Amino acid sequence: MYIQTIFTVYILKVQPMDESISNYTLIFNELVITFLCINLFIFTDYVPSALVRYQLGWIFLYFVYLVVLVTAGVWIFDFYQMIKRQYMILKFKHLMEQRKIKVIQHNTLVDIIGKHNPRNRNVVYKRRNLLIDE
Repeated sequence: MYIQTIFTVYILKVQPMDESISNYTLIFNELVITFLCINLFIFTDYVPSALVRYQLGWIFLYFVYLVVLVTAGVWIFDFYQMIKRQYMILKFKHLMEQRKIKVIQHNTLVDIIGKHNPRNRNVVYKRRNLLIDE
């Protein structure tokens, strides 16, 4: 129990995760686990009534479910954000590939015209440089 409390204080001061939502989730989890560790004494003979221990056990389980649901919700949210980010990257790459194909087709057309007209060779070179610089 002392180690759990020391670890909770460490998490509060250091905040070791990169993202703030992960730090807040970790702090929430550690605080609830510390609270539950302190309340484990309820299940000993300190509380004489078995019925009271039984009902407090359900409250204990609700806190455990709360921790699991909050953590799972954050994981699902992070997974959704990761999928969204990957989709945007793939969409951007696909768009760049389409533009690259158009640029290649344009250069091919200019090369064909430039080969037949010797005057346009400098113009073709300048157009290529403009397309590369953009």
